[in-house]
Amino acid sequence: MTMLRPIVFASLFAALLTPAPGQAEPACLPPSLFQHDDNATEPTLDLGLIASVPTLCAYGDWRYTGLRGCWAIDLAAGTLSVPAAASLPGHSQQRKAGADGCIEGYCIVPKPDADELLTWAVSTDGAHAAILGERALPGEMRVEEALYIFDTRTKTQTVAIPLLSNKEPDSTNVGNSPVKFYYAGDTIYVVGTDAGPNIKVWSFKEDGKRLGLITETGKADGSGFSVFKGGVNLIDDTHIALASAGLRTMLVLSASDGTRQERARRVSQAPCTGQDMAIFNLDESYVLSKGCMKTLAKSFEPYIDLVPLRLPSGDFVAALSGKSRGSLAILDGKTLTEKRRLELPRCAK
Repeated sequence: MTMLRPIVFASLFAALLTPAPGQAEPACLPPSLFQHDDNATEPTLDLGLIASVPTLCAYGDWRYTGLRGCWAIDLAAGTLSVPAAASLPGHSQQRKAGADGCIEGYCIVPKPDADELLTWAVSTDGAHAAILGERALPGEMRVEEALYIFDTRTKTQTVAIPLLSNKEPDSTNVGNSPVKFYYAGDTIYVVGTDAGPNIKVWSFKEDGKRLGLITETGKADGSGFSVFKGGVNLIDDTHIALASAGLRTMLVLSASDGTRQERARRVSQAPCTGQDMAIFNLDESYVLSKGCMKTLAKSFEPYIDLVPLRLPSGDFVAALSGKSRGSLAILDGKTLTEKRRLELPRCAK
């Protein structure tokens, strides 16, 4: 597997999280991961596997793009340590193009400007890398977004996959703005969002084959599985999980053959009505009865923007958000019931 060189942090603020030479990285999450102001959001927290060890990584917002830090997690002891690498295999991240317009020797055409933000990842098997960038259309004065696929041994491009093509079935076109992607084995999952409560996932094979929009089982309208206020993540090197709003359901897909496994979380929504839950699914600023708000806060809100991984036992560990940010939940692998919660160590302010 191609080894990634350490990523240079993009700002002095981000550099504050880097230990001095010879100094061990703090075995705790720094306060800056939990702070935000009017002009920026908190850093994004992502959970993945590095050398089979659950690892939490933080990425900066639009002002402080780049890796902010990674921490390997000992689930039994509840402790953090320095991970084996500084990047989550198969997880995309934003990176500024170098002066040559390339990232780690991978170069796309048309050449991006130096410091242009690109989204890229190395596949979980290490054989290929992908960059999400723009692609010039032959004979036309415009460009379109495409996935550029590279062989990691030679750094040569193997194919450019357009995310939109009028020559392909509409269900294979990424109808939303792509914000990130996951690269599991030979399969790429593109996550796209729009201005409304609509976040969905499209899949492609690295040879250019278009697998299309991931839909809910049994739905013939082609509307797609929505992960808005839910979550999406690689749960291991060969599977991806999509969670609906508040983790009411989870869909697990195999990257190798597309087989599907579905789980439903058995949890009472009372006293919330079906209409209340529809409002919760769609509206960030819902105002409902006190009883319903209490149920949402306890049973659904902790699982918004869920980031799950599958453990060897078959259970899941998931990074939580909102008021539960910095905590992990251990979920039963079949029922999705929360077994216990782990508060990760935080550095003193």
